[in-house]
Amino acid sequence: GTRVPAKQRRIREKDVDRRARYETVYGEEFDGTKLRQFFERDGAVVLRDFANNFNSGLDAMQDECQAVLWNYAKRSGNKYPTRDCCNGRFKKTGSAPSDFSWMSKDFGCVFEIANACDCAPKKQGKAPRQPRPEDPRSFGHDHKRCRIGARYEGCKSNVEEMLGVFANLANVAMTGADAPRPDDPAERLQTPQVHLFNDQYIAKPPRSADARFTWHRDSQWCDEGETPGPTYKPYLSCWVALDDVDADNGAIRLLPYPKASQVVGHVARAREYEHSADELNALALRRWTRMDGAPDELDDELADEFEAEWRHAFRRVKTMTMRAGDVLFMSDRVLHCSGPNASDKVRRAWMPQFSSGPVLDGSGAPVAVARDMAFNIGYHRRETAWREKMDATREERIAARREAEAKANAQPPAKEQPLRRQLIDELETVR
Repeated sequence: GTRVPAKQRRIREKDVDRRARYETVYGEEFDGTKLRQFFERDGAVVLRDFANNFNSGLDAMQDECQAVLWNYAKRSGNKYPTRDCCNGRFKKTGSAPSDFSWMSKDFGCVFEIANACDCAPKKQGKAPRQPRPEDPRSFGHDHKRCRIGARYEGCKSNVEEMLGVFANLANVAMTGADAPRPDDPAERLQTPQVHLFNDQYIAKPPRSADARFTWHRDSQWCDEGETPGPTYKPYLSCWVALDDVDADNGAIRLLPYPKASQVVGHVARAREYEHSADELNALALRRWTRMDGAPDELDDELADEFEAEWRHAFRRVKTMTMRAGDVLFMSDRVLHCSGPNASDKVRRAWMPQFSSGPVLDGSGAPVAVARDMAFNIGYHRRETAWREKMDATREERIAARREAEAKANAQPPAKEQPLRRQLIDELETVR
C-alpha cells in the first residue's frame, strides 16, 4: 500500500489509541452491554480514556486535586506540592522530594475533600438537599481562605458532570442497566440507583518508600472494628488516573476473581480466592512463618514449598498500567495493592466510590457522604441549562457590541458647507 509518513502515522496511531473504550483486566475489549458481565467475572474493568473523552474533565479533576493538596498542606503546616513539583521540576521551585513525605507519613496518601477545609456548615440541614457537612459539594467554599472555593470558579460544574458520568457507569456495572455509549460517556440515565459513598484523592509523593498499600479489600473495614458494625452495602471504587501510572510510580496490582466459576455475585465470587489478604501480605514479604499452619522455623524443603506457593499465589496478578484519563472500576471485594512511588513526580488519582444504598453505622448515621446521585444529575442539568443561557446571552452581547462598533466606525458622507454651495451655484449661473 501507500507509505504513510512517520509523523502522520504517529498521529493516526495516537488517534486510534486514545478513543474511549471498555477493557477487561486481561486486555480484552468489549462493548458497554457486557459491562456488568465482565465486572462480576473479574471484579474489575478498565475504561480507557473516558476522562479524556469528556470536555475539560481531566483538567478540572487535576485542578481540584491541587486545591485539596494546598488546603491540606496549609492546615498541617507543610510544604505545598505545586504543579512544577508534581511534574518533577524541583530545582525550579527550590524544593526536594523529601519535602513532601508528609503526604504519606501524616495522611497515608489519602485526602478526603470533606476534611480539606473548614467551610462545612456547623449544623446539618434537615432537608436532604440542604448543605451537609459530610458532602463537600453541597455547600459553598470561602474563596479567600479555601483554595477549593477559588478553583471551583472554573471547575466545579465539570467535576460534578464527571460524577454524574461515573455514577451512571457504576449503576450499569452494579445493576445491569443500559450502558452509555463509549463515544458519549456523558449520556445519562433517568433514575440512577446508586449513592455517592465517598469522594477522595490519592496522591503518592515522589521517591517515597512508605507510599504503598498492602493487599486488602476496600470493604474489609466493614468486617472489623465497631460493634455493631456498619450496615454493609456493595460499593464500587472508581479509580481515575490523573497522571500516567506504571509499576515505577505505584500502579495498582490487582488479583481478579478466580475464573471458571458458576457462582454469581461479588461476595460469593470473592469467597473463591485461595488466599486471604493477610496471607498474600505474608507471601509478598516472604514471611512464611506468618502463614496459617506454618511452624515457627522452616527447613529447606518446607521453604521451597512456600516459595512455590508464592509463585502460584501471584501468577494471576495484573499490574494496571494506565494513562491519565483512564478509569479502573473495582468491586469492594476484589483483592488489590499498590507499591511505592519511585519516580520523581507526584502520582495523583481521584477515587469517588458509589454504593448500592447509603452505608450507615450502628446508630443509623451515614458513614460517609451517602448522597443520592439523582440530586447530582438534577443539579448538573440546572447548571448546564444556566450555562447554556449565559452563553447565549454572552453571544447576544458580543453581537450587539460588534454592531455598535461597526456603526461607530462607519464614516458618514461629508456635508457640504452652505457658503461653498452658494458659490458653486453662482458660478454655474454666470456660465
